[in-house]
Amino acid sequence: MESSHEKRLGSNELEGARRWCALQERSTQDLVRRLQKRGVPAGEISALCATLEEEGFLDRDRFAASYIRAHAVQKGWGPEKIVAGLRERGYTAGEARTGLGCIPPETWQEMLHRLVARRPWNTVEDRARNIRWLQQRGFRWEDIQRALPDGPVDEG
Repeated sequence: MESSHEKRLGSNELEGARRWCALQERSTQDLVRRLQKRGVPAGEISALCATLEEEGFLDRDRFAASYIRAHAVQKGWGPEKIVAGLRERGYTAGEARTGLGCIPPETWQEMLHRLVARRPWNTVEDRARNIRWLQQRGFRWEDIQRALPDGPVDEG
């Protein structure tokens, strides 16, 4: 059964968007960018997004949860980088931080400790390079400090 939006849309664009959204969770912002690149008029994009939301192909909460899980667990990203990624996809900082609540604080600390354990910490240069790397992965300085290995560091 066709929705009211579907009657106004090109069936090719709608079917293509459905297939694309069915492959994995997508944000509305990702879909909008994709449709803009394809030259779809702004009015049609709005109607397409509304139709896909009605049909359950787009869901903000479901996308955020999937994005957080995938980037934390599979990619080892810290909370700050994940928040930045969600903000690029149209979420507010508050919405993104609320979504991070699905991962317990202990999990972030365990992840950080695993990342620290994988790196050499023998020299001052190692230490500086690894701290920058952890910050780029989205971990806060305060958390990194708590996870740093104890012991002497060679000055060389």
